[in-house]
Amino acid sequence: METGYCQRVAEVCVGSSTIYNGCMEMEQKVHDNSKSCWSGIPPRMRNYCHEVGKVGGGSDSILKGCIDMESDATSSTLEFKY
Repeated sequence: METGYCQRVAEVCVGSSTIYNGCMEMEQKVHDNSKSCWSGIPPRMRNYCHEVGKVGGGSDSILKGCIDMESDATSSTLEFKY
């Protein structure tokens, strides 16, 4: 996680300290919760989602969202319904 992500989010709200602090708390919680399962994520998914998180501004929340969606996609098969 980089603090720049939360700074950019807070700037949308004219530099709100409340938004910045809330963002940092959320990012820290996601980071702490993700550490324990990181090694169990397939390397290809880890690398891909890490890049997605970086594109999103360095957000661990975006990285986790990517991992959750990729995991869901690999565990189910969608079919087109007419």
